[in-house]
Amino acid sequence: MTVSTPALTRTTGESSHSGAYTLALIAVASFAMTLPATKALTGMLSAQQIGLYRAVIAAMAAIPLLWLARAAWPRREQWLSLAIVSGGNIFGFPLLTSVAMQYVPVSHGAVIVAAMPLATALAAAVLSGIRPPRRFWLYACSGTLIVLLYSLWQSGAAGLYVGDLALVGAVLLGAIGYAKGAELSQQMPGWQVISWVVVLSLPVSLPWSVWVYTPGSLSQLPTIGWSALLYIGLVSSLLGFFAWNKALALGGVARISQVQLLQPFLTYGYSIVLLGESWNWLTAIVCALVIGVVWLSKRQP
Repeated sequence: MTVSTPALTRTTGESSHSGAYTLALIAVASFAMTLPATKALTGMLSAQQIGLYRAVIAAMAAIPLLWLARAAWPRREQWLSLAIVSGGNIFGFPLLTSVAMQYVPVSHGAVIVAAMPLATALAAAVLSGIRPPRRFWLYACSGTLIVLLYSLWQSGAAGLYVGDLALVGAVLLGAIGYAKGAELSQQMPGWQVISWVVVLSLPVSLPWSVWVYTPGSLSQLPTIGWSALLYIGLVSSLLGFFAWNKALALGGVARISQVQLLQPFLTYGYSIVLLGESWNWLTAIVCALVIGVVWLSKRQP
């Protein structure tokens, strides 16, 4: 019996893409809880404590996983890329979003973080040397303008919120980390990428977390505080990236990053259900506009 090779190839490709989308949905659903969990910790821990404690928790969980898997040490030429991912996804994004949540509601933050897929595409284009078409840049500028006008409207005459500036920085650094992480996921398993990133960050994150530690900051945390901290440490900083990096490796950065367009909606919903934040039509409309612009940009070749 003769088997059609093209048919087999097509079936395999469709199965691979289906698996990639499933993993991406799992990752995005887990990432969407990051801002609400971080917001829940405000008033209990400082921004530095939140960002650093989560990094140390992730590293403590990653060490035994790497040891059990007998994972090989990263090659010397990969260390710089790992450091870039660390700067973006372990220090930059977590610390800056922790600062932002001291000043703005989760729903406000979700709108600005909605630019993450577009920022990731831009970072990947710059790092890979590929020049997107002019229409792509038009959409990029349009999305940025919408976010800027929204921020100015919300903050009034006082200008941009400190939280807005922190969120913009978080998006830029996080996007660079995503792009580099996707690149590394072509060279080693995706779960090892983030595991090595958090472990190799320990020489900085551990002493820094000890320095910012205050007596009673952990022992007096209520159950909700510990739940939120463990969530962003184990899920947002580690397990979510297991699924995300694998999805990027299977389906490609350009295609799979579109799934992250769902994240602001999920975050907005989580903040209303779990934190009791009020419904805001302006935030909902702007969120939809930003996601629409990002979606249009992703359709460009």
